Amino acid sequence: MGNAASGLPVTLGAALPAFGNYHWEAYGGTEKKSGKKCVVFKASKEGAAPDKAEAAQNAFARMRTLRHPSLLACLESAELEKELLLVTEDVEPLAAWLRGLSERPVEQAADQLLWGVESLLRALVFLNESNKLVHGAVCMDAVFVTNSGDWRLGAFDLVGSSEQASASATPLYARLGRGLLPSQTPPPELQPGTTLRTLQLAPWSVDIYGLGRLIEAALAQVPEVGPTFRRIVGAHLDGFTAGNASERPAPSAALRSLAAKALKRPMAAVLRNLDGMATKEMPKRIKLLETVGRHLNRLPAEVRHNKVLPCCLEILAIGTSEGAVRQMGSQDTIRASIHALLPLALRIFEERSEDLDTDESANEFTSGFLPILSTLVVMQDRSVRLCLLSQIGTFAKYVGDDALNRVFFEPVLQGFADSGSAQLREATLKSLVHFLDKLNERNLNERLPAQLIRLQRDPEPGIRTNIAIFMGRMAPKLKPGVRTRMLLQMLPRGLKDGFFHARIAAMRALLACQEYVDPPGLATSVLPLLCPLLVDPVADVRSFAFQCLDGVMARLRAHGEALEAAEAEAREKAAAPGGGGAATGGAGASAMAMRAISGLAAAEAPGQPAAAPRPSATSREAQGESEEDWTRVNDALDTELDIPGMSLNGGGAAASNNGWGDGCDDDDWGFGDDDDDGDDDGLAPAPAAKPKP
Repeated sequence: MGNAASGLPVTLGAALPAFGNYHWEAYGGTEKKSGKKCVVFKASKEGAAPDKAEAAQNAFARMRTLRHPSLLACLESAELEKELLLVTEDVEPLAAWLRGLSERPVEQAADQLLWGVESLLRALVFLNESNKLVHGAVCMDAVFVTNSGDWRLGAFDLVGSSEQASASATPLYARLGRGLLPSQTPPPELQPGTTLRTLQLAPWSVDIYGLGRLIEAALAQVPEVGPTFRRIVGAHLDGFTAGNASERPAPSAALRSLAAKALKRPMAAVLRNLDGMATKEMPKRIKLLETVGRHLNRLPAEVRHNKVLPCCLEILAIGTSEGAVRQMGSQDTIRASIHALLPLALRIFEERSEDLDTDESANEFTSGFLPILSTLVVMQDRSVRLCLLSQIGTFAKYVGDDALNRVFFEPVLQGFADSGSAQLREATLKSLVHFLDKLNERNLNERLPAQLIRLQRDPEPGIRTNIAIFMGRMAPKLKPGVRTRMLLQMLPRGLKDGFFHARIAAMRALLACQEYVDPPGLATSVLPLLCPLLVDPVADVRSFAFQCLDGVMARLRAHGEALEAAEAEAREKAAAPGGGGAATGGAGASAMAMRAISGLAAAEAPGQPAAAPRPSATSREAQGESEEDWTRVNDALDTELDIPGMSLNGGGAAASNNGWGDGCDDDDWGFGDDDDDGDDDGLAPAPAAKPKP
């Protein structure tokens, strides 16, 4: 099989036993160019019965020429010396699909059966009425179902013209109407000895009869759906299996009869409109998908994943192409499509990825979403950027580390330079939380800290507050040297902020990150700024200040005890025989001087009581002040980014020559400047394009 089909642009897989009732062999396949799944049908020329060989040759010819949305689509074909090969869209037999239908809600299952019947009626209108052709084998084995739940009429082995039916030229569907497909039930007029004149008068009679028997077989396979389905369709399908061929309705008449009520049901209407998307104007397509999105959970999973999602991606791809305005109609239509369809598409993909393994999810995201998102992230339209930033939390986990650093990081970072939109700057900050685990060393330890330090002077108080919270999340991921410098630069500014929420956020960050600041830094840079907050006018600030002070003092006490222990150990070594008195002479002299000073003080104040002994580390551990208790404080910290909302009337950014504000030079963070005096810390402007309003 592999050698025989080597000329086809598909990769062949294993045989598909579910297609065993069809006399063509079926194999799974994958298109080499697109990677999409397909089905490869093979009919052998050697050893086949003459009737089957003739039918297979007829099917091969008809599949390549008959095209309709409700007919099984032929993608590729090849006629070789010993076999015929047909490559079709990815489908499964109707009988196999019906086995899963019984697990769904009854109303939903009945609607899907109704949609399948409508699809087959449309196929028969095309064959019987438009082209005067008779399918001749409408039965369970001739119907296939796509991965989106659409029914397709296949098995064209017996297709022939109704106008040529006569006693002298008996068509295939009259000669082979029995036995070719196991589930096939020929109508009375094809019984031996009957005339073929009826077929000339009503070319649909054979196929409508077959459809009636097919519906009966399908309902027998899902008996719990039968009562609901019959209630929906009423008596409109009763004439399909009439004994008199002239009493059977034409496919178009049956469609009109069902359209009066049954086909107006919501699911049938949605599926019909989705199938006709290509004929609608772009605004109507967007509105339709918006409506579908509001009722997404009412649709079957295969419809959401394989019909709605591709429609969304198709429109988004058009909206991000070079000729977007020409194809979409206007810039407003492009914006509307992105705002409506990007969240919907990502929502469906996130649900779908739960059923896929990691590699399959990554491949589908890379092929379907990455080209669209990489175009959106460089667009300067503020509303588009805001929409994209709001969705980063959904799609960042599917983006590879290299693509995130190379494609997304720099364009997203430019949002900090937009002095005209505080909302965009805040959305940029919140979106970067989802980048932290994927950033490379340069972006994490150089580019991002530089921008955060610059942004800490933002005039919008809500942004300054969220900067402190972001700092608490980012600090554990930085290199030690970078982390210490950033904390000692940003914590003092946060503690001096005029907005009390920002001061609280800075203290939260201090509680979470104090283990990364050395004790001298806490004592000289942080503690002097923390003490004034103990008498802050805002009660919440005072409360957090006392908590922070307790934590910092506990850390400093532990550090002091560690120093005392080291000094005691040094004294013991110096006092031991051969302990190297010369080497420890400095420590011994210091101890002697301290004893002399203590004796002098006691002599000058004989009436004073002796000083209480300093509590040891062991006594504090007994009182619950151990280092282990302190580390558990960090586990209960709230580091959410949404503490305060931005003030509606917050001050705008200071105007600049180009309306974009100052940039930042990554190589000069201004760590030497701890004063919050509005200086630019030697930061150079960052080049960025001004977004469109």
